[in-house]
Amino acid sequence: MRKILFIFLGLLSAIFISELLLRLDPKYRFDSLTGWTHSVTSEYHAKCYRPSKILGLELIPGSCDRINSLGMYDKSYSMEKPGNAYRILLLGDSITERGAWSSIIEERLNSQGHFEILNCGVSAWGLVNYYRYLKYKGLKLEPDMVLIGFCLNDLSKALVYIYTDKKKKEMKLFTIENSKGSDFSVKVNPGLFRYSFLYRFLFINVIKGADPAKRDDKTCVQMLSEMKMMANGNIYAVIFPYLKPLEQYSGSENAEYTDLISALENTGIEYLDLHDHFNRFSDAQLISYRIFPEDQIHFNEEANEIKANVIYSWLLEKIKKAGVDRPDVQ
Repeated sequence: MRKILFIFLGLLSAIFISELLLRLDPKYRFDSLTGWTHSVTSEYHAKCYRPSKILGLELIPGSCDRINSLGMYDKSYSMEKPGNAYRILLLGDSITERGAWSSIIEERLNSQGHFEILNCGVSAWGLVNYYRYLKYKGLKLEPDMVLIGFCLNDLSKALVYIYTDKKKKEMKLFTIENSKGSDFSVKVNPGLFRYSFLYRFLFINVIKGADPAKRDDKTCVQMLSEMKMMANGNIYAVIFPYLKPLEQYSGSENAEYTDLISALENTGIEYLDLHDHFNRFSDAQLISYRIFPEDQIHFNEEANEIKANVIYSWLLEKIKKAGVDRPDVQ
């Protein structure tokens, strides 16, 4: 009995000492590892989202208002593309999922022919998620074109690690910074991940390596290049700015911006940079376009209208370029 007690105390001491030593290493600090953290105490979110081994996080088909049978925050579409339709697969994060700008554009495009913009955006997604969605799900929808709505921090996001507690109606999300572009998907205990250096160390160095889910260890440029091939070259991107003047960007935000442009240009993907449009507005105007004054990422209804106007004109040119042999595209 005494021997068992000594072993237990020894293990406890080792854990305690390991925790203390790891606290000296800044690379395992919580804010060093997580680019975005969110805790939702909402029955709606706990009901509408679920973990996914492939995508990290996804919408549950038909679970909530406006979530269709294909798991999109959009109106209903058939899995099989109608014969006379020009179908655009739209990928993005929360700016896309709840932005409503794609519906405005789809309505206007339909004055030119039969168009469908399938809004596949999901909150907290990044490039890894876009790549995986297109590879494992999106191509089955037979898109004529792929359009990616990029938030500036999308290249640095790995898959979302999710823990849900439906009894407490709570969902906690973690997005791990991932500059090399590799990805993996497992559940974590949000409390331990938030407060224990040792748990984060084991998670990054042990659990990650043992992940049984499919892995795609690729750089951002490699993923974008593969997406371009999967889309037969008919892939475009829109860059959404932070809603503040460029001169107020931090060093890391400027790096996000330049890295994204570099990745798109290195892969030859044409893009619309909305910085060119929104930089004309004053600081006060940009703040007025935020859905909440403290939220510099999400656009309100007025700003979504502005955004839709600019994207529509640009996108129509790309559609004509990609579909010149289609009689229904005027």
